[in-house]
Amino acid sequence: MTNDNLPVLDTPAVQKMVLYELMVLALADLRIDQSERHVFDDLAHELGIDKDTMDKLEALSQDGFSLVTVGGNDDHHREKVLSLING
Repeated sequence: MTNDNLPVLDTPAVQKMVLYELMVLALADLRIDQSERHVFDDLAHELGIDKDTMDKLEALSQDGFSLVTVGGNDDHHREKVLSLING
């Protein structure tokens, strides 16, 4: 696996959004295991995203996955995600 295509993630907001969405997808088996988190942490390092932001993205992805699973109202969740991504 290479990071040759990382330049297409050209803004911090896009970088964080992609990581968030990948984490939601990784939750298909209901957890992000250590090997998956290792890949995410490596990618975050390449993109310059700090550990605190990654932890927040992971927590939000778990909340988002739960909302999708139960068909819950995600308006408040979306605001939190956008705040972290754009902040």
